[in-house]
Amino acid sequence: MALSSSWYDKLGAVLATKEAMQQMKRISEIRKVGIIAAMHKKDIETALRKVFSSLEAWGVEVLLQSECAKLLGKMKHCVSDAEIAASDMIFSLGGDGCMLSAVRMAVGHGTPVLGVRVGGLGFLSEVDWQDIDEAVEAIRNNNYLIDQRKLLQATVERCGNTVWLSYGLNDVVVLRGALSQVHMFEVRVDGELLISEFADGIIIATPTGSTAYSLSAGGPIVAPDADVLVLTPVCAHALYVRSIVMPPSSRFSIRAIATKGTEIEAAVMVDGQLTFGLSEGDVVSVSFSDQKANLVRLSKFRFIERLKQKLRWGCRDENATER
Repeated sequence: MALSSSWYDKLGAVLATKEAMQQMKRISEIRKVGIIAAMHKKDIETALRKVFSSLEAWGVEVLLQSECAKLLGKMKHCVSDAEIAASDMIFSLGGDGCMLSAVRMAVGHGTPVLGVRVGGLGFLSEVDWQDIDEAVEAIRNNNYLIDQRKLLQATVERCGNTVWLSYGLNDVVVLRGALSQVHMFEVRVDGELLISEFADGIIIATPTGSTAYSLSAGGPIVAPDADVLVLTPVCAHALYVRSIVMPPSSRFSIRAIATKGTEIEAAVMVDGQLTFGLSEGDVVSVSFSDQKANLVRLSKFRFIERLKQKLRWGCRDENATER
């Protein structure tokens, strides 16, 4: 059936309105910029001073975590993490670990996060600290994009009560203790039993996190705009237990069960940073959250280029000219 020109006009108007709304949200005036940093990085003081100077020249109010403020001697800019979370934009100085912390800090506020790379791989980071002046100028002129990524929500249910809640951008992992005996892991999806097998752990990863722990455990690389969840077992004791890609509506329930005659020694870990010890009978529930991470991009995110650049994906050694 042919569609009338008026239908196309209406569709164009709707899309234009949507684009305008997104643009309005993006170009709202930035008055406060929070800075968090990975203080152990080699060049962190030099990077901090350069970023602070660039933001100060812009004229915005710069908010610093206590350690950053002490290092720079700028204690009047020292604020709480809650104030940084509620700022107009967060600059994360360091690597992916610092980015993951910044994203969790912004949960509930929707604050955009710019990843400023200071050493290391920095798969999620957008700009090197040496290029911060150009990045600040682009943001000042509204020449940036917001790359929205879904977050995971993880809870621990104990005796019918929720005793722990956290959010993650990369993954949620349920692992046995480092020195414990092997555990049985029971995984249900939407109430239906999927896995009941001995293993070292279970990873639930987002597409963003598919290039992290899940990849190391044999999971697939997933494009960040794919709307899926990835379940990857860690060292399962059965060849048929392999990584599986599930729809975004999936709700996972995971139990760690100690072998007979031993006590449970297991924990749930979010983004490799937050951990919570588990007791016998605890159920870890994992699903996509309504919360989103808003990552600042100075240009369109090119996933394949990032794979080649950071992981040397599909690239033969330039010195290997012979088969």
